[in-house]
Amino acid sequence: MSESEIKVVAMGSVVKNKRGDGEGTVFQRRDGRWTGRIPIGFNQDGKRIQKTVYGFTQAEVIEKLGQLKNGKGITSKRELIIQLRKKITELESVIESLVLCNYVEIKEQKP
Repeated sequence: MSESEIKVVAMGSVVKNKRGDGEGTVFQRRDGRWTGRIPIGFNQDGKRIQKTVYGFTQAEVIEKLGQLKNGKGITSKRELIIQLRKKITELESVIESLVLCNYVEIKEQKP
């Protein structure tokens, strides 16, 4: 069992293996191939955008999901929130400086 899988225990018996948050979903199709889906972000409407990968083995799909996550810069919700807060702080400082500049210009124009 890898680090990303957690044993879920209910009433003393193991229920299933669970992948970690943001690591995607892996399942086997009826035709025997394996499918993996990982969230890569959200669109403008707030709907989740997912990337899908296919493979002949479960290990192959898990490897592809790992490459997608590491190579494409997919971030977790927590990391997105931190990035957004930094952007908001930057924008607030820009707005504050613009307001101060306009205030000084208006003050200088008055006789």
